[in-house]
Amino acid sequence: MSSSQQVLFAETILSVKKALKREACESDSDEPVSNRGNRGDKTKKKARFTERGHLAPPSGPETYKRTVEYAGVLRETISQNPLLIDDDGYVVDSDEEDPERLRDAATNAILDNPYADVIIEEILAPLTSVTDLPTHPTLSRPFTSNTITSLMHQSNDIMRKENASLWKVKRLLAGFCGDYMWIPCGVLLGENDGDYYKTNIFPEITEITQAALDETRALYDVPIEKLHSNEQNGANGDNVAANDVIQVNETQANTTKGNTKNSSGPNGNTKTTPFNPTPSGELDIPVHPFFAAPLTARPDKNMGLPDAEAEEMRHLLQAYVQKQEQVCRGARKLFEGLLKAQRLRQTVMTWARTEAHSGENHDMSDDEDWYDKEYLGITEDLKKGQDEEEEDTTTTKKTRNRK
Repeated sequence: MSSSQQVLFAETILSVKKALKREACESDSDEPVSNRGNRGDKTKKKARFTERGHLAPPSGPETYKRTVEYAGVLRETISQNPLLIDDDGYVVDSDEEDPERLRDAATNAILDNPYADVIIEEILAPLTSVTDLPTHPTLSRPFTSNTITSLMHQSNDIMRKENASLWKVKRLLAGFCGDYMWIPCGVLLGENDGDYYKTNIFPEITEITQAALDETRALYDVPIEKLHSNEQNGANGDNVAANDVIQVNETQANTTKGNTKNSSGPNGNTKTTPFNPTPSGELDIPVHPFFAAPLTARPDKNMGLPDAEAEEMRHLLQAYVQKQEQVCRGARKLFEGLLKAQRLRQTVMTWARTEAHSGENHDMSDDEDWYDKEYLGITEDLKKGQDEEEEDTTTTKKTRNRK
């Protein structure tokens, strides 16, 4: 065996011995722990000696909390009451027989006690009766605080805003899908919908009635005026509306001519513009702007965009609508939960106040309903059987004394 091989075997054996001696908490680093704390030093040599006592000084509640034994139980305290010292500087025990000396010492200790106004017995007192809920210092806060009310109003505003945003995007998506935002009423008119606009719905009954009337008049030699308006209406029901329109237009034209003649000059002749039909023979009736198509009624499916961009816009709008619908559902669920919490807490508080005013030794019996004057915003009690007090406002009649 050569010398180089002997050196290699010796180094290998030494490395194996070091690996066997090294513990799991040690590392290959030869640098010791230099600072107080284990941040960044857990993999260094002798890191196992970095314990709690070698860390940085504690801060926060650990500095002022103390563990004491009280009534056989270990408890953590945040402060200790100062000693009771009288005016002469002597310590006074809590079982002092002199009440005045004990009172003076307690008064002096209040100045040095920051928690003198905190009464643990009242704060942690259990709720023995439901009537004590409105006056309990801690358990009544969830029922008297306005936090839930403000959150409810904020969630309502958020829900309305999200719904309005969803409605706007849905209208835009409907336009990109080829759905019209506005269509004329004639598109929705069916085959048999024109019968609803006829004045003579039952032409057979009208013909029978007219024949019976003619026969009766002929029997008594009464002159018959043959007016077949009903038959014409029944046969030409589609032209009734057009005839009525023409008659109305003629009446309006006559009225216009009469008014123009009255407002004319001494000769009584004025020039009027005749109502001429169109070359196709139809009357040119002007359309009211109320029935005109809006400017936003665009039948273009792509909204003026190229096909590729319009298709991409459709996919983006559909994804946005799905997400926005989920947001709207979450906002609605949040608002309904807060609304339910508001209603339940008001109901519980009303029950507690009502229970405090009912019974044998209270101002109201079980058969009467208690009303909350604070909730109603009134100061005086309501009187039974009298809604309002009618004041006598009659004034005495003033008469002149005659002499």
